[in-house]
Amino acid sequence: MNLRYQIRCDLPNKENSRVAVEFLANDLKINLFAYDHEDSLEDKLDQWINLDSTVELPSPFEEVVRDSQHEHLLPEHWKTRDVGKVRQIELNWATLLVRERLLSVYNQEMEHLESTLAQMDSFDRQHFEACKAFWDKFFAFARENHLPRSITDEFKARIDVMFDVLKALRKEDKRKLEIASVEGKKNVLAKIEEAIAKIEEGKTQRNVLFNELKDIHELWKQEKLTKSDRNELKATLDAAFDKVKNSRRDEYMARNSKRIDDLNRIVGGVARALERLQRNAKYHQEALEKTDQVFQMKLHQTKLGMLEEEIAGIVKKKADIEKTLSKLKKQMAKNEPSPSSKESSENKGEGQDDKTKTKPTESVSTKESNSEPTQDVASTNTSVQESSDISQPDED
Repeated sequence: MNLRYQIRCDLPNKENSRVAVEFLANDLKINLFAYDHEDSLEDKLDQWINLDSTVELPSPFEEVVRDSQHEHLLPEHWKTRDVGKVRQIELNWATLLVRERLLSVYNQEMEHLESTLAQMDSFDRQHFEACKAFWDKFFAFARENHLPRSITDEFKARIDVMFDVLKALRKEDKRKLEIASVEGKKNVLAKIEEAIAKIEEGKTQRNVLFNELKDIHELWKQEKLTKSDRNELKATLDAAFDKVKNSRRDEYMARNSKRIDDLNRIVGGVARALERLQRNAKYHQEALEKTDQVFQMKLHQTKLGMLEEEIAGIVKKKADIEKTLSKLKKQMAKNEPSPSSKESSENKGEGQDDKTKTKPTESVSTKESNSEPTQDVASTNTSVQESSDISQPDED
């Protein structure tokens, strides 16, 4: 947008005068310089309009200052010969006024951002995003309104200073976090190791252990930790929860395994007793078929009846034991960890050593065995939710 113009006007007692028009954007004023028409003045006005710094205009015979309060560019007693040009200048002036007022609003917003930043002693992601949003909005405004490069550069320099300060604050926050994370990690890890020792000792009730791990989980959320330390502790805490869950399953499996071993021994003894009774029954059956003495027949028949009754009872008992044994074996097979879950557990353990492969998950919850006959108080594991570290903005 041009800031200087010349127009032809008829002033009182001064016809066909030349009027130099100059916009003072910062002051929101217009200078009007009236000159007598001279051929030599035309060249100077053209150079002046093109912002030639070597040109100095002579003193006008009349000078008028107009501002935003005036409805028209020219005083009422000045009659222009360039009506269309004057209307265009007035339109440009109105556009300039709007632009300057908007620039004032942007400047106030910039000052507010600078004032807020001056009071900050730590990095604030929200303020960082506010600065980015402000610059995007201002740059679009500058491009749309063809702002002078000097104005755009001034705003850019101010916003760059704020970004530099924010990045310095972020760097300092990161340094403080790394220092605090060392002690926080040590504190949480010590409590996890203490809980794991109780789990391996096996003397503490599972619901008590679960409550201790829940308390450690709350401590884990509240401690100031770096992202890598938080993920590492999360994996260790999840493993401790799994260890409590698996201790219940292992205890149940061990109890069932002992019952199966006992029942197998009983079945073996019953089978041997049944075989012995069957041999005795066979002996008396054969003796009954060979003898012709009434007394001996009665004796063998009585003995055979007693043996057959005892054999029937043992066969029934053996069938019941085998049914119970089959049920226990099915339960054992159902609760036996699958190869895929074992592999997953191994990979999880490796992930604690290799931080680059550790991927944080939203939650880890324990799952109960459906075949467990009794319900433990600590039947479910509370989720270990990820806490957010201090937000880290992208580098510009």
